[in-house]
Amino acid sequence: MLTKFEKRAMAYILALLMCASMVLVPGTAVFAKEEDSVDEVEILESADGYYYWEREDGTIGISGYEGNEKELVIPSTLDGHTVSWIIWGAFSGNETIEKVVIPDTVTAISYHAFSGCENLKEVTLPSGLKEIGSSAFLRCSSMSSILVPKTVEEIGANALGYLNIESIWNEEDDTWTYEGEKMPDFTILGYEGSAAQAYAKENDIAFAALAEYNDVNQGDWYYRYVNWAYANGLMKGYENGDFGPADNLTRGQFAIILHRYEGTPDVTEKSTFPDVADGLYYSDAIIWAKGTGVVGGYANGNFGPDDYMTREQLATMMYRYAKYKGYDTEKGTDLTAFPDAGNVTEFAETAMSWAVAKGLITGDNGNLNPQGTANRAVTATIMNRFVEAFGE
Repeated sequence: MLTKFEKRAMAYILALLMCASMVLVPGTAVFAKEEDSVDEVEILESADGYYYWEREDGTIGISGYEGNEKELVIPSTLDGHTVSWIIWGAFSGNETIEKVVIPDTVTAISYHAFSGCENLKEVTLPSGLKEIGSSAFLRCSSMSSILVPKTVEEIGANALGYLNIESIWNEEDDTWTYEGEKMPDFTILGYEGSAAQAYAKENDIAFAALAEYNDVNQGDWYYRYVNWAYANGLMKGYENGDFGPADNLTRGQFAIILHRYEGTPDVTEKSTFPDVADGLYYSDAIIWAKGTGVVGGYANGNFGPDDYMTREQLATMMYRYAKYKGYDTEKGTDLTAFPDAGNVTEFAETAMSWAVAKGLITGDNGNLNPQGTANRAVTATIMNRFVEAFGE
C-alpha cells in the first residue's frame, strides 16, 4: 500500500510529466481539468489489474493496466467508483490487446492512451464520449477503421490514423511543426457534420458516413457491426429509415451481400435455378454465387431465394466463399462442446466446425442453433468477423 507521502510524490511526478508533455507537444488537448489538480487527485490502489485515480467528483480515471487479456472489456466501475476517463498513456505500448471495449461511462480519452498498441485491431468507443486526445491511437498499426460516436466534440492532433509523428522545431518563430506518416487504407466511420468528419478531412484520411437508422442506437450490441456493414456497402436499410436488425435474412439477400463484398462482378450467364428468374434484384448475385461454387441449391434443383437463411447454411456459404478466395479452411474444432451439436446437418458439419474455429460463430446462448434463422444484425456481425479474420 502506498503511504500518503508516496501518493503525493507520485502525483507530483505525474503532474510534472503532464506539464512536460504539454511543452513538448503544443496544442495537445489535456483532459485533466483544472479541478483535477495534484491536491484534488489521489492515486488509489489497483483493482482487477487496473490502476486508477479518483477525481474530485468521485469518478475515476484509469491510469494503467497490468493484465494480459487479448479481448479487453474495460469495466464501468472499479471499487464502487464510476470510470469516466482514460488517463494519458494508460494502455500505451501494450502488445497483447487485440480488441477493447471502452464503457459508456467514459467521456474522455487522453493523449497517448492507447499509442503503440500494435496488435489492437478493434476499438469500441463509448456512446457518450466527448474528447479523444492527441496521439491517443498513434502507432496502432493493426487497426483498419474506427467508429467515432456522434457525441465526440474534439479530436486531438494525430489521434487517429497515424503510424509515426516527427517533431520539427522552428527556431525563427519558436514553434513546433509535425509531420506524420499515415496508416494505409485506414477509414474513420462517423456522421455527416461531425468532429470525426472534420478531422478526417483536415488530415486527408478516408471517411465513411454512417446511416442514422431509426432502430439502431448507440449502446446496441450490433451498433458497430451494422454501421460497418453500411459503411462498406454490404447492407442497406429500408425506405422507412429502419435497418431491421431482428429481421430474418433470406438466401437471396445473403448472396447479394457476398456479391457486393466481392466487388459486384459482372454476370453474363443465365440462371440455372428454376426458381430464380433473370432480371430480379437478386438474380445476378445468385448466378455469380452458383458459378463460383459458393451456393449449390437444394436436392430438388431449386435455390429458394426467399427462404430464410439458417445459421448452418450461412456458415456453409462463408466456408465455400473462403475456399473460393483461397483462404485457410483447414482448421476446424470439435463441436461436441455444444449440447446441440447433433443437430448440425451432415453437409454443414465441416463448415460449422471451421466457422466456430475462426470465431465467426460463437454460439447462441450456449448452443450452435444450426437450424435457427440468421437475422440481419447477426449477419452483419459475422461478415465483420470474417473480414477481421482474413484481413480484407
